[in-house]
Amino acid sequence: MIRTLAAFVLVTVLSASAAAAQSAADLVDGLAPPIAPQTVTRDEKGHAVLRAVRIDRPIALDGRLDDEVYASVPAIDGFIQQVPREGQPAT
Repeated sequence: MIRTLAAFVLVTVLSASAAAAQSAADLVDGLAPPIAPQTVTRDEKGHAVLRAVRIDRPIALDGRLDDEVYASVPAIDGFIQQVPREGQPAT
């Protein structure tokens, strides 16, 4: 389940276009988007803004995380639960 969720998040993040450097007018819910190479920005309450990363070729959805992109793009972590323990770190 966690691997499936991680793969889904990674595919979602990697399939959208990369964000450019942002000004104060580009805040998302009060948060500045992450600047490359970072992929996530969080506030003190845990709210997050993710930066999509454009890739040059498709990734292989084969269950193995050996594509180059997995080594070159920082992973997103710090997920929290909604069920069964709201707000607790993901297991």
